[in-house]
Amino acid sequence: MDTGQSVRGTPPGDKLPLKPPPVSAQPGERTRHDPENLAALQTPAIVDPSSIRETALHILDETTARYRHELDVEKRRLWVVGIADYSDRPTWRKVHGAFEVEFPNSELSSVPVAEYNTLEVGVHVSHYALAPAHYRPPTQVIFTNAARIRTDDTAKRSDSLVLAVLENQSLVFAYMNGEELGFVHDKIKAAFVLDSDDRDVDFRSRDILPRIMKSVIAGERDFIKSCALPEQLADIGVVPAPRWVVGWVDKPYMNIKTPIRVEDPTLAEIPFGSLLYVRIGEAAHWVRFQASIARLEEHELGLVRSSDSEHDGSKKTPHMVLAVKGSHAWSTFLEPKAGTPIELLQHIPADAMTRYPLRLP
Repeated sequence: MDTGQSVRGTPPGDKLPLKPPPVSAQPGERTRHDPENLAALQTPAIVDPSSIRETALHILDETTARYRHELDVEKRRLWVVGIADYSDRPTWRKVHGAFEVEFPNSELSSVPVAEYNTLEVGVHVSHYALAPAHYRPPTQVIFTNAARIRTDDTAKRSDSLVLAVLENQSLVFAYMNGEELGFVHDKIKAAFVLDSDDRDVDFRSRDILPRIMKSVIAGERDFIKSCALPEQLADIGVVPAPRWVVGWVDKPYMNIKTPIRVEDPTLAEIPFGSLLYVRIGEAAHWVRFQASIARLEEHELGLVRSSDSEHDGSKKTPHMVLAVKGSHAWSTFLEPKAGTPIELLQHIPADAMTRYPLRLP
């Protein structure tokens, strides 16, 4: 469709391009639309629930045994990372006290997140849980607790407490309201829905969670309601999180943080220095794809590598951020909300165009 309109940030003479067809599955990835896979998808394999439970509990037993060795034999302190939407408030001190009662001399680190933004929670989980071993304490345990906006779309979510055991033997206790485990989904070896229901308790991460965490690490299994291996994660509400969306706003710089990885298949063949035509909500702009914000011109809008990163072993995996050198990307894109889709409509390779002066008016 030729709208005949230029969009702010668009080089003169350029029209709003057509949206390209959806990106297909990556090479080797199966989809429901592959004819050769239809039979297998229509006839799911029968899995023995007792086998799932036995395998999952064995994984948990190995992991918690390592924690007990570090705590009891090596005399290390428990290092608790709390990612919550109240961790920058006085209430946090009460949570700290509750953990100190159950784990004397424990270290509690807070990571504040915005209210109703479980996407941001999930990215922070991946940062801490997947950090390299040389700066991830061997006794680190992560918990999350962030509210969600209760709508018809979210009403079906269980709000349950899920314990995830990752491949690197990290433990994550997450109150599931959205994407808390979405960015470590492919690193989970086993997951467990825990019994944390108590209608007389409103502040579960203070009044229930420390006691449950202590019991689980001690080897008790009374709190476990159900178990899941990677193939059953969707059954307990743990699914991959979307990446081409607005994550959160980096205040006071007002950059748009995203969960997009620099090696994302959509960006893999695009060289740094190229121009990307990006739409978020009602706003569309040309942006410069660059390795860092330092490589942008003054007041130039860019999609650049963020200092925030995930880690897989020794491999650093930066996320991308939309930023304007010397200005605000968030207002440029009309202040989009967390979760708003980011669309890449078109790109011009760096070696096939003359540099446009992408400066804001």
